[in-house]
Amino acid sequence: MPENRLSSNILLIFLWLFLVTTALLCRPLMPIDETRYVSVAWEMWQSKSFLVPHLSGVPYSHKPPLFFYLIHLGWFIFGVNEWSARLTGPFFGLLNLFLAAHLARRLWPTERQISRIAPFVLLAMPLWTVMTTLTMFDLLLTFFTLLGAEGFLLAGRGKRLTGWGLVAIAIGGGLLAKGPVVLLAIVPLGLLAPWWGKDNATRSWHWYAGLLTSSLIGVTIALVWAIPAAKAGGPEYAQAILWGQTAGRVVKSFAHCRPFWWYLPIIPVVTLPWAVQLLLRPRLLAVKLDMGTRFCLSWSIPTFLLLSLVSGKQIHYLIPLLPPAALLITKLMVSDKQPLSTIPLRTMALLYIIAGIVLVVLPQVMNHTENMSNIKNLPIFWSILFILGGIIFFLQQPKDHADTMVGSCIAMVVFISLIHLGPFHQLAPIYDLSPMAARISEQQQQGKKIAIYPAKYSNQFQFPGRLSHVLFAIDDLRELKSWLKKYPDALVVMISKKPLPSPAAEKPEFSHPFRGRQSSLWKTKTLLSVLENPNS
Repeated sequence: MPENRLSSNILLIFLWLFLVTTALLCRPLMPIDETRYVSVAWEMWQSKSFLVPHLSGVPYSHKPPLFFYLIHLGWFIFGVNEWSARLTGPFFGLLNLFLAAHLARRLWPTERQISRIAPFVLLAMPLWTVMTTLTMFDLLLTFFTLLGAEGFLLAGRGKRLTGWGLVAIAIGGGLLAKGPVVLLAIVPLGLLAPWWGKDNATRSWHWYAGLLTSSLIGVTIALVWAIPAAKAGGPEYAQAILWGQTAGRVVKSFAHCRPFWWYLPIIPVVTLPWAVQLLLRPRLLAVKLDMGTRFCLSWSIPTFLLLSLVSGKQIHYLIPLLPPAALLITKLMVSDKQPLSTIPLRTMALLYIIAGIVLVVLPQVMNHTENMSNIKNLPIFWSILFILGGIIFFLQQPKDHADTMVGSCIAMVVFISLIHLGPFHQLAPIYDLSPMAARISEQQQQGKKIAIYPAKYSNQFQFPGRLSHVLFAIDDLRELKSWLKKYPDALVVMISKKPLPSPAAEKPEFSHPFRGRQSSLWKTKTLLSVLENPNS
């Protein structure tokens, strides 16, 4: 464990930098999500349509614009590039680690060790570690959630103007980051203030007046964008951002609809290796309910229950709950009076050994999987490296609980980085859309019309190819044949599980793997001949 706060911060930044650099160098933007989000930012930038996000030429209502604006900020400073766009999410991941430490200092001012260790506990959680490398909205949303928590603490300690101002900014920023889900992460904590605060400031009616006022101001901040955007985007877009983002997602999600209990079995996985520690040492849970503990419970449990009620569920929706979970886990382990436990380090060692064994078997399994067989070239060196890593971490003898927690964080960061350097780097060409996107861009510059089938992939190539025109999205084979006849000199991008059967003389202009599938660029005349004479 680093000896002081400065050395802890230096180690934390180094681990973050190592993790993010490895990910950015070893893998491309990942379809479907990363490529889609950066393509939205690209279309906005190219068309200078900054009020209403667009994707494939139509208004994009699934996400508000703040994350795209932050990508634009990087492009404004450095020019259009991939690396600054991909650093947007990870930057907030780093910022959130320091915000979590800051909150720990406020919650447990006399227990300084908690604030030094909590960021490492958070970074050691595999879901957080992986999300830190991705271009997603959840870390930005978590930033505003942490900001709201800070605002409540300030307001509860008499700094009402600053505190409620931060809550208003957190709600407004969160709404512009990912929509009304921010209310589920912030408002319950404010409503439960009389329990976690237990003082006059949080029990007075002034508290709820402040909560209501700051919430209204936050909503107003979001409406400054939403109302003009609704008018500019048209009735369908207006309905989607003003209503579909709230009631539509709560009552019946248009995507990712899952049962109420879906998150429950996931919790132990996303909180590894700490879940194993709590399972094997349940006495840790018998902790005194001090103000900081009550605060974290009020923050995490109601939000988890509300997220479970929302029909749409994805594993990364749990990201805003990980900081309060990390604070609680750190408090529990630092307060542990039992003999030193190496359970988290042993858990990480076991994870390394399992990964090493899997990497021995994986090439044999993937060798029989269409478009994934290049994993068979993964050297046995990586299996040996993981197993050796497991042995090294198993033999570690930490001096105290702090050493165990920081060591587990280092183990997790190295583990995810090794996955990027080894198997993911080997699989990177399968997920790299740049070769096909470059061919599409080249043909567009020559004035060619290009369609894509099926339509759901029409939004994947805009940024990788810096396309100047949208692709014609086609989702029906009859419609595709009609389009092929209408535009005999055009091209079509076909994405299929297997290459289309065709005579030797009738081959696509270019083919490239696509997430375990095959993407092919066809001349329309050739493709029409193949589709109409599949057995010839």
